[in-house]
Amino acid sequence: MDSQNDSVADPRLLLPNPFTPLAFVPPENAYTVAIAAYVLIGTLSICMWDGLHCLSQDYLLLFKNKIGLPTITYFLSRICTFGFALTASIFETAPIKRCAMFRTVTNVFYLTSIPMTSFLFFLRVRAVYNRNIYVTVIFLTLWLAVTGYCLSLVTIIKGVNIGPTDYCTDTPLETRDGGTGIGIFIHDTLVFLAISWRLFSISHVENDARRGLKVIVFGRYLPAFSKALLHDGQVYYLMSLATVLLSQALFFSAHLPTQMRAVFSAFTITITNIMACRARKYFPEPEYYHYQHFPMQTWRETHS
Repeated sequence: MDSQNDSVADPRLLLPNPFTPLAFVPPENAYTVAIAAYVLIGTLSICMWDGLHCLSQDYLLLFKNKIGLPTITYFLSRICTFGFALTASIFETAPIKRCAMFRTVTNVFYLTSIPMTSFLFFLRVRAVYNRNIYVTVIFLTLWLAVTGYCLSLVTIIKGVNIGPTDYCTDTPLETRDGGTGIGIFIHDTLVFLAISWRLFSISHVENDARRGLKVIVFGRYLPAFSKALLHDGQVYYLMSLATVLLSQALFFSAHLPTQMRAVFSAFTITITNIMACRARKYFPEPEYYHYQHFPMQTWRETHS
């Protein structure tokens, strides 16, 4: 009699396949949970494709050029981003069993990738402003704020097992978990505006609103290098803005399951890192355009 009661009480014996993780997910959420797994696999595929596509350039950068802080930051950001995409995909799709520990490993990659990618653009804005001490302090403080916030979340985002299976899912998200997206948005916006203003200040146009708008939007009246730098920043910022807004909109949609709310953060981190690293390769060492293309005095300052 007791064995019969135990068999009825054990939910695994009532399911056709008790080891399928979606069997323990509410039916209304099962579809979106599956979609979240597909998004992570797609994100990992994009990250792998970009790494293979840039393999020859990365080899030249690592072995045929002088290695400095920008190069070290570049490779750390790529490694951390790939590590995050890989571990997040494994966390979502494989029977890991030790979900809490593995989620912490994923968090380390995730929350290290963001500061490394942001630091690439700190180096750029610092170089564009000729290492101006005030600009350096302001944007270094901003970068430290982003880094500190990311590090505070390493043990906050947790993983648990799905029912009695070895598969994993995230615990319910808190509002503060979405702060990384807001931090990326603020950081990238300020960097983009600062670089755009610096490029505008060296343009050979007088105080004319119409011409000034053409400088900011189209790069008119700018030297070829400065124009390329402006357009490169515009592409990065627009991609970053679009992906961050999408991930934040999903994150704060309370009616979506946890997996779907969190999954687009992986896509956002991967896309922004790819764009930032490609910008790093197209404009290799900040010192190059620091000394040769941005004089200590701007055209406006010398003609005022």
